[in-house]
Amino acid sequence: MFFTYETIFQDRSIFVPNEPERILYDLISTIENVQEELKSGSYGGPTFDNYPSLNYILKENGCHRLMDVCKDEDFQYDNSYGVSEELSTLPQNELIKEYLYYVKNFLTNIKDFQYVQLELISKENLEIMYNQVLNDNFFKLQENLIKNIKGGIQVANYELIQNSIVILDDKLTSLTTITIAGVILLIFINIFIFERAYRGKIKEMETLVSFAFLIPQQIINNNEKYKRFLETCQFDE
Repeated sequence: MFFTYETIFQDRSIFVPNEPERILYDLISTIENVQEELKSGSYGGPTFDNYPSLNYILKENGCHRLMDVCKDEDFQYDNSYGVSEELSTLPQNELIKEYLYYVKNFLTNIKDFQYVQLELISKENLEIMYNQVLNDNFFKLQENLIKNIKGGIQVANYELIQNSIVILDDKLTSLTTITIAGVILLIFINIFIFERAYRGKIKEMETLVSFAFLIPQQIINNNEKYKRFLETCQFDE
């Protein structure tokens, strides 16, 4: 929206000649590509069809305002500059396409010199330019379309955030369940597997030690392996 005004005013302190037009064309191309990629999923992610909760915004006509607040002043139709009920209540995707269509026409009119473009070097020039924008049908239409597009985007963002919260809550519940199950499994392994193994090894050691002490001392002294075991509690490998 900002750049459409700059195509008229051509503020040389900010832009070089014709730069606002170039930026607008780039933005239009980017938005059209994004819309097509979201529609087809060619960017590698989900399409609009993956979000049925947004159908009433993306595919159905009507009022789209955050928290369902639609005021009469949001829909003041005036066919004299193209703001009809049919246009204002289009689904979000179609509304954006229509807006881009009007911006393209506006840029064509700029090329055809249908707008007065004066250097901002005097109060008179500034007043002429300001009144031109204030009374021009395109800028009146743009203000209405931008308001409706912004309303739809805000509602869509709210819906996506709410869906994300629900998904995160579900994931958190699943993660908690898995964690509890894992802790229980570790306790089970410790009690019924490792504990039994420890007890078995202890019994083996006790038996081995008892057996060693039952052997006569003379035999132990004559057998270096037994003798070393009694002194170090280790077997030679």
